[in-house]
Amino acid sequence: MKEIVFKHYFEGKVTPESLPNALLKSVKHRRYYSFKSRQNKLEKTLTLNNTMLAKLCEDCISDRIDKSTAENIAFTLLGSKHIKWTDNRVNFLIFNWVSSEINFPLTKPNLKKFKRLIESRKKVSAKLN
Repeated sequence: MKEIVFKHYFEGKVTPESLPNALLKSVKHRRYYSFKSRQNKLEKTLTLNNTMLAKLCEDCISDRIDKSTAENIAFTLLGSKHIKWTDNRVNFLIFNWVSSEINFPLTKPNLKKFKRLIESRKKVSAKLN
C-alpha cells in the first residue's frame, strides 16, 4: 500500500471506503498465508498512536472497513519501514490483526474490546477482556 494513503487516512483526507482499492494494488497473495507487499516511502516516518488505531477500530466496527482489509492493513503496517509505534497496545492490536485466525477473530465484539484497550491506560495481556 502506498504509505502516504495511511497518513492521509489518519488525517481524514482519505475515506475508509477507499482503502481496499489502495490495498488491492499493493498486497498480493502468493500462496496460502504467503503475501508480498509493495509500499511507497513516506518523506517522514509516521508514528502511529492510540487515537489513530481507535479510529481504525471504529471504522471496522461500523463496517466501513471489512475484515480482510483490516488484516491487510495490519500486515502492511507491520511490514513498513516508515510507519512506527511506541505503545505496546498498538503493537498488540497490529500483531493480533495480522494473525486473527490464530489469535482473536475480528468480530464486532472483539473489535470493541480492541478499541477499549487502545483507549485505556491498561497494560496489555494475552487476554482480551
